[in-house]
Amino acid sequence: MKSYNEIAHNVFRRRDEYECKQRHKEVIYRRVSTAMSAIAIVVMLLFTVGTGYVLAASLGIIDDFLGIFRNRTDVPLSTNQQQFLEDAVAEIGESISCNGYTVTVQGAFTDGTVAYVLVDVEAPEGVAIDGLGIGFDTGAKEIIRGDHPEKLLNITGLSIAYIPVDDNDNKDSTASVLIQISCVRLNGSTYSFADGYSRYLELKDVHFYGDEYPYARTTISEGNWNFEIVFNEVQEGEVELLTAPIRMQIQRITVSDYVDATVSSIQLKGMGVICYYTIDSDDIQEPGDFGDIQIVMKDGRIVNAYPKSATSVENGAPGANTFCCYYIAQAPIIFEEVDHIVIGEDVVIPMPQDYSVE
Repeated sequence: MKSYNEIAHNVFRRRDEYECKQRHKEVIYRRVSTAMSAIAIVVMLLFTVGTGYVLAASLGIIDDFLGIFRNRTDVPLSTNQQQFLEDAVAEIGESISCNGYTVTVQGAFTDGTVAYVLVDVEAPEGVAIDGLGIGFDTGAKEIIRGDHPEKLLNITGLSIAYIPVDDNDNKDSTASVLIQISCVRLNGSTYSFADGYSRYLELKDVHFYGDEYPYARTTISEGNWNFEIVFNEVQEGEVELLTAPIRMQIQRITVSDYVDATVSSIQLKGMGVICYYTIDSDDIQEPGDFGDIQIVMKDGRIVNAYPKSATSVENGAPGANTFCCYYIAQAPIIFEEVDHIVIGEDVVIPMPQDYSVE
């Protein structure tokens, strides 16, 4: 049986590609229809002038990340969200060429367990790669462990995804991709991407997947592009939203019907939400998710979060397991700005008034 990540990989990949295309259309419409005030001119330049390399050199990789997350949320980023990115983004700007393909790692940031790396790819002249949704084979051990000396990192649920982003240069031979790397800390783990150790982004073979089932893979070019990354230190931690267990309906991976799950913990993180739960022992013990999550801010803005991985994390009661479902948000979550979250269609969990960051 395929794992949750394998089953969900193509679904999430195609959703991200669709959202990227839709937002690109909206950006074009706004450019044409919006009066160009002085501020609008600056934004216009950010999205239209030059290649990704020019943007990084002239306006800075931080502006690129701000633009990406503005587009992914379709709502303005707050001052605190912008500051989060400005503090967290590590500028890299290193390029490596192999077999005619130049790969540039522009920058990276993390909240501790979710990391993003912005990568530009330039193909030989005449080779069209824009719009294909390109990706790589990525070395898992190298990016997760790197130079970290501990034998047991005590993490699970590793997921690596490739999110296409617009490079705004109108060239078929260039493309940009946001590599999303996530994991879940197990009980007692202090693991963080931002622990000061070097990590290594080892990319192999540029490829893409077909638009229709069975989503056949096509390799564009073989090669190896290896980079060293040291993530910036970040203010990490989680906020526990529950004071007592609650019951919620969960849909498992391969079972079509919903069942009740006992949710013992819902933790709000800098870039997502994680839920810990058990399924009654007489039901099929298989992980799943609770539907999409909306993080609602005090000013009414909404940051959406989508299920990324679900896995068993430890043995629970006899005949049952403890599972976790990890959600990744479309923009940074600033704890003091959050009013409540909505899980699925109708489960509302308020932000505690007197919360602590663990």
